[in-house]
Amino acid sequence: MKNKEITDAEIDKLIRCHKRATNKPRTTIDFRHKKRNYTLQAADYPDIKFTLYYRQNTEDEEDYSVGLLAHFPDGSDLTLIRFNGSSHIHPNRIENTEIKWQTHIHIATERYIHLQAKAEGYAIETNEYQSVDEALQYATKYCNIHNITPIEDNLDLFYDT
Repeated sequence: MKNKEITDAEIDKLIRCHKRATNKPRTTIDFRHKKRNYTLQAADYPDIKFTLYYRQNTEDEEDYSVGLLAHFPDGSDLTLIRFNGSSHIHPNRIENTEIKWQTHIHIATERYIHLQAKAEGYAIETNEYQSVDEALQYATKYCNIHNITPIEDNLDLFYDT
């Protein structure tokens, strides 16, 4: 399977297959973001590695993203799906529509890949989560990810400086 030749059905299978976290990541802060990366493995796809990433802007609680990234054997990467906060207006460029200030889910599509647009450029509105931690919880269910437990890192998300 190659990133550039992937179908919508294959994308959905990669998103929905059983995946297991193999690490307990440390939370790091760089510039203005709190970050965490979970390494995932899927028995159904032993040649594909997965990462679930968690990003939270430390200055804007509505600016966050939790995404599922696939790393293919040919060296290419593809963000399959990501769960974003409501901090911005998202344009669906091909459809010529916008999602305004709502939580939304980006989904990689064959159409966007073939038109050489950002693979996960298409998004739909959602009310399934309202914070980065709720997005992480929803992502683990939606993407069939197991072995992720809450992190007790004692880092304040927002700073008074």
